[in-house]
Amino acid sequence: MGLKRSKWCYSVAAAGRDLCYAFVVLFFVSYIQYTNLVNTTQFLALTAIIVLCRVWDAINDPIMGMIVDRRTTKRGKMKPYIIYASVPIGV
Repeated sequence: MGLKRSKWCYSVAAAGRDLCYAFVVLFFVSYIQYTNLVNTTQFLALTAIIVLCRVWDAINDPIMGMIVDRRTTKRGKMKPYIIYASVPIGV
């Protein structure tokens, strides 16, 4: 029962995170488009960057998931990644 519940909890949390990301990107693209801050070439470049980031995320997430699943430390599977990755990301 616990494994099934964990899968649902992680899925719901990831869906919320992705929904927030989609709202921010939608607002950003709409704002840039309707305020005419950039020309067409620059707008296409921004769109390509956003799409490439999402494709990289789709490729990178399963790979990182496999790495985390295969590593076990005395602190747990995910805690070392959360602790040591938060400092460079925060900086």
